[in-house]
Amino acid sequence: NFVATDGRWSSWSSYSSCGPDCKHHRRRTCSNPPPTNGGRLCSGKDTMTANCTGGL
Repeated sequence: NFVATDGRWSSWSSYSSCGPDCKHHRRRTCSNPPPTNGGRLCSGKDTMTANCTGGL
């Protein structure tokens, strides 16, 4: 008997350094746990972008 497990998001990573477009990014993965046996994928975005200062 296989039990479907829905995927859940990992914690967000740290923000990247500020890019030349004055934006930085952070990511998360659908791996906490990953979906198995027909479980649902995580809903929402895996990347977050925010404005920052100090881009080159």
